[in-house]
Amino acid sequence: MNPHTHHDESASNPPLAGDCMPTDLSAAARERKAAMLTSLQGELRARRTRRMLVRGGSVGALLLATATLVWVVQRPLPQRGVGVGPIASTPTRIGRSHDDSKTIDAAPKLTITHIQTDPTILDRLATKPSLNRIEQIGDDELLQAMHDAGKPAGLIRANGTLTIVEQRDARTVVGG
Repeated sequence: MNPHTHHDESASNPPLAGDCMPTDLSAAARERKAAMLTSLQGELRARRTRRMLVRGGSVGALLLATATLVWVVQRPLPQRGVGVGPIASTPTRIGRSHDDSKTIDAAPKLTITHIQTDPTILDRLATKPSLNRIEQIGDDELLQAMHDAGKPAGLIRANGTLTIVEQRDARTVVGG
């Protein structure tokens, strides 16, 4: 052993937590220590159980989602027109009996009809935009139209921009 490299063994290894505690505990302290140990062990068991349940629930949810996806993908899709027929050949009218106005009719009948999609309906019924309805008016005509509509306004031109300003009091006209 080299005398220059020798150091005290107790200085290099700090004492463990159990070594610092006094060995002669009172009976009350030992009971408290045992109660704390039992309580902590119970909490650790509960925590472990919760973690296991969460993991199991996650796996179960994933399996359920996968099974649902497989079921949806593998089931046959209904084919267009197969098995679909008219339920009622002609609609029926439901009305009151003319003999006695106090009698109550039976429940109304439900009529379901299969309506075929028409791919040309948009072309036939859509309205085309008309640019002929756009009318250009001057500043004076705009101000008169605003006044006639009950919204007197003024115009402000600044830096090439036109701004319409509503007049709060029709008696006050700026620049008029």
